[in-house]
Amino acid sequence: MEGMSISFELRHVDLGDPRLDQRFVKLVEDFARRPGIGIPEACGDWAATKAAYRFMNHPKIDPAALRLASARDAAAAWPDDGVVLMAQDTTSLDYTAHPSVRGLGPMTPPSRRGFFLHSTLAVTDDGVPFGLLDQRSWVRDDDPTRVRKPRRKRELHEKESKRWVEALAAAEAAAPPDRPIITVADREADIYDVFAAPRRAGHDLIIRIRGNRVVDAPEHLLGAAVAAAPVGGTMVVEIGRGDERPPRTAVLTLKWVALNMAPPVNRRGRARLPHPAVTIVLAEELAAPEGQEPIRWLLAATLAVESAADAERTVRRYSPRWLVERFHYTLKSGFKVEELRLGTAAALDRAATVFSAAAWRVMRLAYEARTRPDRPCVDILTPEQAAVLAATVPNRDRSSPPLSLGEAVIAVAKLGGFLARKSDGAPGVKTLWRGLKALDERVEGYRAAVFDICGKPVGNS
Repeated sequence: MEGMSISFELRHVDLGDPRLDQRFVKLVEDFARRPGIGIPEACGDWAATKAAYRFMNHPKIDPAALRLASARDAAAAWPDDGVVLMAQDTTSLDYTAHPSVRGLGPMTPPSRRGFFLHSTLAVTDDGVPFGLLDQRSWVRDDDPTRVRKPRRKRELHEKESKRWVEALAAAEAAAPPDRPIITVADREADIYDVFAAPRRAGHDLIIRIRGNRVVDAPEHLLGAAVAAAPVGGTMVVEIGRGDERPPRTAVLTLKWVALNMAPPVNRRGRARLPHPAVTIVLAEELAAPEGQEPIRWLLAATLAVESAADAERTVRRYSPRWLVERFHYTLKSGFKVEELRLGTAAALDRAATVFSAAAWRVMRLAYEARTRPDRPCVDILTPEQAAVLAATVPNRDRSSPPLSLGEAVIAVAKLGGFLARKSDGAPGVKTLWRGLKALDERVEGYRAAVFDICGKPVGNS
């Protein structure tokens, strides 16, 4: 491709046909430039739109091959040093509003129809997402004639929860073998099999847990073991704005205790199963403002925790987990993947994979600008995008140096409605995806002003 665009370059696509490879790259480029506007508008003309629909409906294009391209790109972008965090989470894609779609399954409640997507986002230790290391989808079986075992009697391979263990192995396989990685996940991953799964040296876990399990400790129950542990320190965290919750600074007390998890009491062959060693870290707000729910994070880590500094580092390394939630939010609200009109679940799965490749790249733009604001914006924007964007900055002299990445992201966000007041902080992904659409419209206007209908520069014979 010429230059590097807002979507970053895809280098590891191999669908067995160069034309399909090029189409995949083109679709990711188009959707990343113009998030949330539908396939025809993003593609720009009828020929490109037809090609996009053919791609989504192509029976020989395996979404796993598209996802492998993203995983290889992420592995190639691995940072030179530091720990990499593997943030896992699951989301549902709901197409109940499109009852003619074939191949969908029940959701919760069963009257809803759609499928599920489980993503593993690779994040640097300073909080910048740099790729999708793994993504997998599935449709629930809704055959009413099939008799299912009670959940407690099913083996792991019969449960949806196997996705957490499968994603562990896939992320580990995609990562450089000699680099430290930490898988972080919310309470949905609080499963014995996740902690008992084999992992290579240097692959650790930080999982938020529920606290109601049996452990090898004098108290026998995890909650009692944590309650008996002394307070070992405190840490200060900034709590962002939430639903009916203003931002605030919170002081958290820290407790930690090393123990072993016991296998579930109903597990077959329990006596022969391992008892994984973990350290439980409790970070708890004891004096929350009136009317606000106190912060309480109970984490199980396979890392050694021997001091308050270790406990605080564990909590802070868990915090980027929410980025994978933000990725799913970007995919659904920014790129509107649930509004796609395609005829089958298989086509929607391919489309979700393409849109995912675009969505995380828009996210990366936001977080890269926060940590590396002085980087030249032309490392990420095309020269054309950078020039048009610079023209939107009021009172900017044409002889000024090119915009930095930080300046460019502010300018893009302003096109999306960001006010850039001192109290506003850094722009978020939502204003960025709005701004990218506005920037693309300006780039199209620039092209129309510079080139005539035959593609020749205006004013030239």
